[in-house]
Amino acid sequence: GMDNVSYVTNCATRLRLTVKDDSKVNMDTIKKIDGVVGAVYQSGQYQIIIGTDVSHVREAFEKLGTISAQTKPEKKTGKKKLDQVLDFFAGIFTPLIPVLTGAGMLKVFLTLLNFFGLLTSDSQTYYVLNFMSDATFYFLPIFVAISTARKLNCNMYMAAVIGAMLLHPNLTSLVSAGESVYYFGIPLTLVSYSSSVIPSVLAVLFLKVVEPFAEKVSPKHVKFLVRPLITMFIVGSVTLLFLGPIGSWVGDGIAMVCDALNTYVPWLVPTLMGAFMPLLVMTGMHWSFAPIILQSYATFGYEAIMGPGSFVSNLCQGAASLAVAIKTKKSELKQTATSAGITALFGVTEPALFGVTIQHKKVLYCVMLAGAVGGLAAGLLGVVRYTSGTPGLLSFAIFIGENPMNVVYAFVSAGIGFAVTFITTLVFGYKDEE
Repeated sequence: GMDNVSYVTNCATRLRLTVKDDSKVNMDTIKKIDGVVGAVYQSGQYQIIIGTDVSHVREAFEKLGTISAQTKPEKKTGKKKLDQVLDFFAGIFTPLIPVLTGAGMLKVFLTLLNFFGLLTSDSQTYYVLNFMSDATFYFLPIFVAISTARKLNCNMYMAAVIGAMLLHPNLTSLVSAGESVYYFGIPLTLVSYSSSVIPSVLAVLFLKVVEPFAEKVSPKHVKFLVRPLITMFIVGSVTLLFLGPIGSWVGDGIAMVCDALNTYVPWLVPTLMGAFMPLLVMTGMHWSFAPIILQSYATFGYEAIMGPGSFVSNLCQGAASLAVAIKTKKSELKQTATSAGITALFGVTEPALFGVTIQHKKVLYCVMLAGAVGGLAAGLLGVVRYTSGTPGLLSFAIFIGENPMNVVYAFVSAGIGFAVTFITTLVFGYKDEE
């Protein structure tokens, strides 16, 4: 029942639920519901795979009753610490998928207009579209703060204000000036927070602690005035003095690790992502990489952690499904595999993953093997993704950027993965008698 649900959201294809008591959930029954493709428990969440209509399902689900956050986790849930951490980050970034995807695809659209000579970079229309597409990433600290507050059941508007403090023009001016600034005699570390992620998360975690304190110490008769004053002053001050710089340093550390991997072993991460992306998608763990990816965008203007490998893997899923559709004589499977294969080529792989490849282990092995081969090629060729967007044939422009050959190399590596998958699946990956 709804009394057992503490959090609900959705990504592109899944309804994601966090519950208070796991013992009340019947996964076998959930999987049998008409319209449900599959269901998994991972990262502290129950993930019900539905498809692209999932947002409508979530809206209907929320109308069933009030969702109350769980303030004290019960020990009997048995959730591991790692699951709780992954659930926390997935809960923060999953609701942001629509705005990140929308901004990324708007930038893709702008890139295509410029690429085909329909719009020049010095035109006023280009200028307007450019800042429209950049707005999401520039103001990301505010969105992350709101999403974190929603996950932690804090005041979302107070969190948004704390995020806005990090982007205020006056603070930006101080950073640009580079002169020493003291706040109550304490030196203020001047950091640019645009497009950052970690500072907002740390700030709202602290907000979660301060809100009950402000509630407790505020006099009853003036609580309406004093409580927000105490909260904003304490959280804002501590964030600007300590948590913001710490979060920025953590982000810089993440960027350094990404840079080191891209410099010394550029083939490693795309190879691993190409191979294991089906398992990451199956368990929903791929969204746990969001902080790393967004930090890479903010620091370098591109990312090579997930984009290259996932592009290869998505096309491999499409190739495997289409190969099964060609080889099978079962009409129902042929129809499912054809539809899922086309969808996977466009970047949404859950129908292919849960409807075809997981059902036939040899086919899944073909996808993973080819994904590793194509990912290795992507790594050796130096493929990067310049903006957010689900990698697929319709969104290939996410690979168009500073290096004009990058998009060519992306198609070469994905083409290698597609060919290897298609051939291996036809030859020995699938047989009807299985």
